[in-house]
Amino acid sequence: MHKAVITLNTGLEDAETVTVAFLVAVGAAEQGRQTLIFLTKEAVRLATEGFARAGGLRRLPAAGRPGAAV
Repeated sequence: MHKAVITLNTGLEDAETVTVAFLVAVGAAEQGRQTLIFLTKEAVRLATEGFARAGGLRRLPAAGRPGAAV
């Protein structure tokens, strides 16, 4: 089985890059690949509970749960 590793080192200051990284990760997971997102620098904040909501990302669907709010 192939694996996917996505490295992300930017946070909300570059929302387009964050979006692309997560879309690639979701696409890989949907193909059945074992998927890992490696967060460094400002991207680590994205994994902090409540950070995405405070940053105005409420409208994005949660990965793996279409239609669910982040």
